[in-house]
Amino acid sequence: MIELWLKYEWDLTRYVEEQIDKIGTSIREKAIEVSTQRDITYNEAISLIYDELDRVLKDINELDTTILWSKLLEENITIYVDKRFHRLSKIPPSEWVSDRCAFQLPIYYWILRVMSRCRTLRITTDSVLKNVL
Repeated sequence: MIELWLKYEWDLTRYVEEQIDKIGTSIREKAIEVSTQRDITYNEAISLIYDELDRVLKDINELDTTILWSKLLEENITIYVDKRFHRLSKIPPSEWVSDRCAFQLPIYYWILRVMSRCRTLRITTDSVLKNVL
């Protein structure tokens, strides 16, 4: 994707914006659910999600322990990577793949990373693409 953006000067704005919206919607829905379940405010729930993302995005092997995990699975943003997958093919190491879980697309990892660092769902395509570099 970065090669398309830099080398071929493709405008990836619409594609990345759609992925930002998808993840933002997932986080908002999960925050509403968590705020109701735990009797906390929506902002406290969002903060809790960001705190967990800060912790696990450094090593996504623990991604499946977060409150956001079920929503990420449901929306096909992440998958479990278990022994069956390891037997099928060798998955090269990367920031968005671990022994237990992985992001379906690397862009999802980068979007969540920027949202977590900035602590907002309102991020831009440029902020995501620049973070990848």
